[in-house]
Amino acid sequence: MYYALGSLVAALLLIFIFHRVFHIEKKSAREIMMLVVLIALTVLGNLASVQVLPFQFGTAMVILTAVGFGPEAGFIVGSMARLMVNFFQGQGPWTPWEMVGWGVLGILTGVFFAKYKKNTLKNDIILAGWTFLSVFLLYGTLMNLFTFLFAVRYARDDSILNIFIRTYATGIPYDLLHAARAAIAVFLLSNPVLKRIDRIKVKYGFYRIKRQRRI
Repeated sequence: MYYALGSLVAALLLIFIFHRVFHIEKKSAREIMMLVVLIALTVLGNLASVQVLPFQFGTAMVILTAVGFGPEAGFIVGSMARLMVNFFQGQGPWTPWEMVGWGVLGILTGVFFAKYKKNTLKNDIILAGWTFLSVFLLYGTLMNLFTFLFAVRYARDDSILNIFIRTYATGIPYDLLHAARAAIAVFLLSNPVLKRIDRIKVKYGFYRIKRQRRI
């Protein structure tokens, strides 16, 4: 019980800290509207992927948002879109963990691909490969940790180590499928989506949504 409660509090605290850090500056109305649109597209892409489409367009939109607009936008869109998605798919103690998972994917992608060069097959493959590895190793591991922390409280005769191993082992097939679907979606969408993001940045006069340093 204490493991589960502590992990939930830690996840909520992490989300709060990130949002406090990323909301220091006052954003323009254009930036806010752009973030709202990206969140809506991410939510729609995820819901369509669950119900109809064979690829994970929700996770892909988090990755592409971070590439186009930077780590701050990636975190905000990832965390808030995951919250909105769960209003349709079901809220629960897993929600903060999923918010952290998508948010951290956005941060890391925005940092590592700050100088991403579009319209090249090699870079599209690299971005798709990053998507697969980050979703499988980072998001999958985080959600398996959540499952373990909430399952360990029901342990009776079984050891904690056995529960840990079984939890991660049973999560591997889903994590692989999620990572593969997201990677394929990123590969298919990277050029058209990032081209449109570039046009929007030129049209509305902002490049990467990021925090200004205060003097």
